[in-house]
Amino acid sequence: MHSHSMKGAHAHPRSLDALFDARAAEYPDSPALHVDGRFVSYAALAGLKERIRATLIDEGLYDARRPIGLLCAKSPAAYAGMLAIMGSGNVYVPLNPGHPVERLRRVIEQAAISTFVVDSASFDLAAAMLTGAETAGTIVVVDATQNAGHPPASTRWLRIVHPTDAMVSPSAAHGCALAYLMFTSGSTGLPKGVPVAHSNVLALLSGLRPLLALKRDDRLTHFAELSFDFSIGEIFPCWDAGACLYVPSQSDLLDPSAFVRRNALTLWSSVPTLAAYVQQLSALGSEPMPTLRLSLFCGEALPTSIARFWHDAAPASRIVNLYGPTEAAVFATSYTFDPDRPPQSEWVPIGEPLHTVVARIDTSSAPDGSTGELLLSGPQVVDRYWGDAIDQSRHFVADSVDERVRWYRTGDFVSRDPRHGYVFHGRADHQVKVRGFRIELQEIEATLRRLLPDQQVAVVAARGGDEQEMQLVAFCNRLECDRDALAALCANELPVYMVPRIFVPLAPFPVNDNGKIDYLRLKRIACATLSEGVPAAGR
Repeated sequence: MHSHSMKGAHAHPRSLDALFDARAAEYPDSPALHVDGRFVSYAALAGLKERIRATLIDEGLYDARRPIGLLCAKSPAAYAGMLAIMGSGNVYVPLNPGHPVERLRRVIEQAAISTFVVDSASFDLAAAMLTGAETAGTIVVVDATQNAGHPPASTRWLRIVHPTDAMVSPSAAHGCALAYLMFTSGSTGLPKGVPVAHSNVLALLSGLRPLLALKRDDRLTHFAELSFDFSIGEIFPCWDAGACLYVPSQSDLLDPSAFVRRNALTLWSSVPTLAAYVQQLSALGSEPMPTLRLSLFCGEALPTSIARFWHDAAPASRIVNLYGPTEAAVFATSYTFDPDRPPQSEWVPIGEPLHTVVARIDTSSAPDGSTGELLLSGPQVVDRYWGDAIDQSRHFVADSVDERVRWYRTGDFVSRDPRHGYVFHGRADHQVKVRGFRIELQEIEATLRRLLPDQQVAVVAARGGDEQEMQLVAFCNRLECDRDALAALCANELPVYMVPRIFVPLAPFPVNDNGKIDYLRLKRIACATLSEGVPAAGR
């Protein structure tokens, strides 16, 4: 068994909204946000937050400790609403207006949400969510720039909060332990709620401070959607330092490196898939990003080839690979990539735990005793899922020696390297069985990445047409040789049962709302391709 314990943590404010208030008092005129081409100061955002907070309190929601839906685009209303919900002693639930209505309904039903903080563009969607509700609902509309329409009969009241409303004084501190409720994909098909406490995120900030060393004059990217927990790891480290968060527009997303250069940004954070997109743009002549001093990647395994490219694209930037599940408040481990001594592996290691995390490997099911499931504990880690429908004991287990210690089972397989720390080997749910053989799909992807450098690759297992057996289908941006030749190259490195049956060129790759490769959509494409009877490689 390998175990790594946390060191002492720093003292913190008792809540995330209190942390923001402290920065707003310290740096009132400094920009907290750059959004829609304009700056929003800490004082201005704090003022809007207090007006929304006062509205919630006036309606009897002070310290109610209930989930409140935050249904907004990435605007000042969203960030002020987030802080106001927490500051009123409630739990914010980020809802993405771009998500399918049925998914939103499932989240709202599971969280029992009857109160929403929305922007005017999302009012109709919130009203639709409350239509037919058995209990009265509440909608708070922030920054109304147009008529909000008419609430359904089940809506108890409607209040418009304008940025120009009179300032209100902060009220007493609340006693709500939970900060937010983040819903992730669940294996049952229903979204799975992760209740994260203020203390979990404050511990994260303590773990990140020595690693990031952020300063007031830093300018940070903010690519993640608010419904993706990566956004927590962008927003609060930034505000903890009194720095400025830059929200990209839709046009900025078409050329992220130009967004960095135009605003002289100093810190990049994204999933590796976005870095792969920048790599594709660089092949078309995209310029480097000299102002970046720090680049953070998380959310997916980081290919070593992408890290090497990023060093060339942002030569002044330190590159840090972060790993962590939602259940551990975003980031749990870190690894700083050394371009002069890169790891001799396809994937950048995930490194060592932050000092606020305890990590160990459960090697009980590993015959060689070196690779096993990663378990996490410590003040960043939540102790349960939301509701009673999930078998908590499958995911949260008591320590065999000290029953007061709870471990979260990540479902990620790792080993321990004396130089690089923890090394990621894939997820349990990325393993499939083909022709009776258990296969790790990421091993095939690693082989394809060697054979097709500078390309995105992905492999899925699917059935389609007359095929009853599971088949391996590989995707890449383009085919630089014929399929038979590529299959032969794979066969030189992989057992025959691991060689993809079909190779599909696809550009760009589909991505989900969190910016990661959308494997579910790739699987649907694979099923359709198999059903169409596309000739297999080597036949």
